[in-house]
Amino acid sequence: MKDRDITPKEREHLSRLRTRPAVYFGKRASISDLELYWYGMYSILLYHKLTSEICIIPEGFTDYLAEKYSVSASVNWAGIIRSVSTDEYTAFEKFWELLNEYLELNGYAPIEKIDMNYMESVQKDGIDDIFYPDIPKVAESYMKTFNSEPWNDTWDKETAVMRIRELFNSARPYCRCIWNDGCIIGALMGRYETYFDGEVFQLVELWVQPEYQGNGYAKQLLETLKSDLKEWGVKRIYLLTMHCDLTEGFYRHNGFVTDKGMCVMNLDL
Repeated sequence: MKDRDITPKEREHLSRLRTRPAVYFGKRASISDLELYWYGMYSILLYHKLTSEICIIPEGFTDYLAEKYSVSASVNWAGIIRSVSTDEYTAFEKFWELLNEYLELNGYAPIEKIDMNYMESVQKDGIDDIFYPDIPKVAESYMKTFNSEPWNDTWDKETAVMRIRELFNSARPYCRCIWNDGCIIGALMGRYETYFDGEVFQLVELWVQPEYQGNGYAKQLLETLKSDLKEWGVKRIYLLTMHCDLTEGFYRHNGFVTDKGMCVMNLDL
């Protein structure tokens, strides 16, 4: 039976990943990076029962590699490619060669590199994903915002970058920023979590720089998040914030309610 093709949205995503892997991994890409990334994507699809609708890597790919290299099919595609490559980095490149070989064997188009001018593609007004090279700009916006009223934090460049990088690299992250005139002026960052009654989302950070507040940017970020989460079947968002009109008041205005049954507790060490 002929294996099915990679679905269009996932095919486009793989083309972007092949073209600019550093945007996704922040370093020279290895087969282990790709394997971990794939398992993360697959676990989300599995949870939402979308594996029958979406194809990232064709199911028969591992069997094809096992037959090609006369190895056991009990080893996954990454393990097989790793075993026939000199190192993790050449294995990453070999993956695309072998995947395209398999796709063409089944009569499908290969995963090609695309004309992806990163700086032109992301520096447009509006909401876009956060990519690894954006982290310093996101951190600068974060620092400008939270060092101002009502938070009055004391972030410096190093600690702000560390904060944003940790959120970006967390398990199952969601990271979106908003651009204005070529600058990042705010962002929304959080992560998906599994709870006993289903999938939930923790909204960890949402901000717009003080000079841009009052223009609906934060609401745009929040509405984009809601739309994305509904598409994935996530039923609940939770967050921690300060008790003041600028923070708690904003979230109340956008449909959030204060949970009377929960409290935030701290222990200074």
